Amino acid sequence: MATRQQREIYLAKTARGLLRGQSSFNIHRCDLVEASGISRGTIYNHFPSEEALMVAVANEELRECLANLEVLNRVDVPPLFRFIMHHYWYLYDMQQQKKFAAAKLMVNEEILASACPSTTKDYRKLRHEYDQWNLAQLAGFDLNHGYNRVELLTNYLLGCRINCVDYPRPLDNAKAFEQFGYAIAQLLACANRPLPKWSDFEAFVEQWREPAKAA
Repeated sequence: MATRQQREIYLAKTARGLLRGQSSFNIHRCDLVEASGISRGTIYNHFPSEEALMVAVANEELRECLANLEVLNRVDVPPLFRFIMHHYWYLYDMQQQKKFAAAKLMVNEEILASACPSTTKDYRKLRHEYDQWNLAQLAGFDLNHGYNRVELLTNYLLGCRINCVDYPRPLDNAKAFEQFGYAIAQLLACANRPLPKWSDFEAFVEQWREPAKAA
């Protein structure tokens, strides 16, 4: 028998499937009944509001990001390379797979208050782990030199994530990747440092795909 968390993860994955190709969060809890094969009562027990479903979707995206970081942490490259490659992977994967970007949900305290305590707790834990990884990659930079560079980076990446699926130019090419890396370097005031090449990113994506191929 599935645990509550396992069932919630399954429902969140189902919701993400329904959202594929959508530019806004235009699904409801009742849409999960037929798609998941789980009763309405059980679904509403997991998600007491539509906002609660949003949090579960955000959690599932964070789990996917953290799984990506596990692979990336095994790649022998400088922290800045990891930072750029991960965030570009997010945009690239979203665009290639036409996934819905949870960044559009703008999860805040009001939305978290609408979710079950366990779902909110999961969000805070996953978000903290993800934020700590990002800060660790940037530990060697002066993030307060002239500007609050964490805030600059956060806002830039948020904008990229919100617009990635609808972005008019494809991201599966060296020019787009190198422009992204250059933008990150500028925001960190480290344009003189070596940056990853498209070939580095392609090699990483292949490693990321290997477990899926084996499955």
